[in-house]
Amino acid sequence: MTKKNVAVIGGGAKAAALAAKAYALRKQGVADIGVTIFEQDVIGANWNGRAGYTDGAQRLCTPAERDLGFPYTTILGEPVASFTLKEFSWATFLGSKRPSYRDWVDGGRRPPTHEDFAAYLDWSVKKSDASVVKASVGRLSEKGEQWRILSKTPGGGWSAASDTLFDGVVVTGPGPARGISKSGSSGRIFNGIDFWQRTGEIRKLLPASRKDGQIAIIGAGGTAAAVLAWLCKNGHRDREIFIIADQGALYTRGDSVFENRLFSDDEAWNSLSPSSKREFFDRLNRGVVWGTVMNEVATASRVRFQNGRATRVTPQSTHVEVAVRRGDTIPVLLRPELLIDAAGFDSWWFLNLLTGVPPAMKRSDVYRDALRDGLNESLEFQGAPWTFPRLHAPMLSSTQGPGYGNLMALGAMSDLILRSYL
Repeated sequence: MTKKNVAVIGGGAKAAALAAKAYALRKQGVADIGVTIFEQDVIGANWNGRAGYTDGAQRLCTPAERDLGFPYTTILGEPVASFTLKEFSWATFLGSKRPSYRDWVDGGRRPPTHEDFAAYLDWSVKKSDASVVKASVGRLSEKGEQWRILSKTPGGGWSAASDTLFDGVVVTGPGPARGISKSGSSGRIFNGIDFWQRTGEIRKLLPASRKDGQIAIIGAGGTAAAVLAWLCKNGHRDREIFIIADQGALYTRGDSVFENRLFSDDEAWNSLSPSSKREFFDRLNRGVVWGTVMNEVATASRVRFQNGRATRVTPQSTHVEVAVRRGDTIPVLLRPELLIDAAGFDSWWFLNLLTGVPPAMKRSDVYRDALRDGLNESLEFQGAPWTFPRLHAPMLSSTQGPGYGNLMALGAMSDLILRSYL
């Protein structure tokens, strides 16, 4: 059995799912696929509440049963699916910890907190025997049809983060926060990552006892809603809060059996036309808020929607000036005391790891659209303009399925990627 080596950049849920499935393949004698995870912090860092993105206390919006192996299809064989369920399911994890599986069921099977989910990921990776390299990946270097992973040295040069040459690379993670153009810096401006690390600053700048002073949030998706929910729970539900977005409301994402089926039924998904796929994906993934979060933000009494796009941010000593161009092109100027830029993250961040592609091309929508359209059933780029070794980008896989880029079908995501190395 020839060994294949796969690198995963980022130690989150996708890395844990791939590590668990590779372990199952080895234990069942199906394939020898080694998974090496490159993570600059710790496994589950983006979930544990200590590295931004969350405070760790929020609960997952997806049910806990949609765990690392869900939906437990038999793409890689029934023994592999059964082994993954037995060894890496959420129920098995709870059975190894306290509170127990029984306590979770008796408590109503609530979704885990982000911090508990991070513990599940860490437990799974350790159990899988996957290699974990603590490094910040800075470059992917071609070696024939394989990759070498490079990290930056203190002197500014490059060195191999691992001696292994990899047959494929899986890029994961939300990427850095996308920031609106601003002139100057300010302690009154936050983003979707550092907001959770700087909540103490928010309490000092705008004590809950003060009811004056506006807050503005750029964006109307999941990150913006999570920020709004935190504000509501921490004394700001009656403060005037502006949501700046090119939509007129926070749209709710429910938990419908009809919608859920398309996340785990490939045949049903493949029967849709390209336009129907785009409509479904956008309806459930872009600018939508899960019902559980919506229940929390619904307590806010003075939320105002400012339709349009923020075009410029200018920090002042006592506030932030935010220039907004409305949908009807009329300019508006807001002056909140705090601004949270929660417009999303750069899912194309990994292009900066590639050499040989001009920076302007990396930023080109035409280039990116061509790459996305070329993503195949293994969630890897294929065909022109891609000229590099194998690279999988599940977070950009909307053409292949709506659940591979999120937590809805982690098991199916790992099946599709690892099947291509058998």
